[in-house]
Amino acid sequence: MLAYIRTMAQYNQWMNERLMLVCDELSADQMKADLGAFFHSILGTWNHIMIGDLIWMRRLAGHEDLPLNRSLLEGWPAIDQLNQIILTNWSEFKEKRRQLDEQLLRLSRDLKPQQLGDSLQYKTTTGDVYENKIWLILTHLFNHQTHHRGQLTDLIHQQGVNPGVTDLIAMCREQELAKHIG
Repeated sequence: MLAYIRTMAQYNQWMNERLMLVCDELSADQMKADLGAFFHSILGTWNHIMIGDLIWMRRLAGHEDLPLNRSLLEGWPAIDQLNQIILTNWSEFKEKRRQLDEQLLRLSRDLKPQQLGDSLQYKTTTGDVYENKIWLILTHLFNHQTHHRGQLTDLIHQQGVNPGVTDLIAMCREQELAKHIG
């Protein structure tokens, strides 16, 4: 399970970097255009992914033994809705996205196997109280990102830009090739 979590943290960063580079080719109007998606636009979908990450990272920060940089989670706007736009400036968005991705990589790298079985109690955005294992929370977090990045690739394609390869196995091949070259 720990290998899976670490692989997904790497995939998350790899895909976010690739898609941010692709989005650099788009105009502000293309980023904000309502394309009929659940979160309307490319920027809206990016923001939703970040909101999901922030919600889960803040919840995980409540587990005192997890290796998280809690100060990184300070200074963000309050999250009132899952479709909220918290960042509109693309450069600022990319910087914050990279900070979160680095935090997830560090968490996955420093996480101890026994911590995956720890339970975490948290409140949902509607106030309901749940308790789940850390492994399930992290699996959900990465699955959520992957699901919505799939929507992003469709929206980017609708804007006439090829988002490129998105396969997890392509990242693994690329990393393996880099090991042999380096």
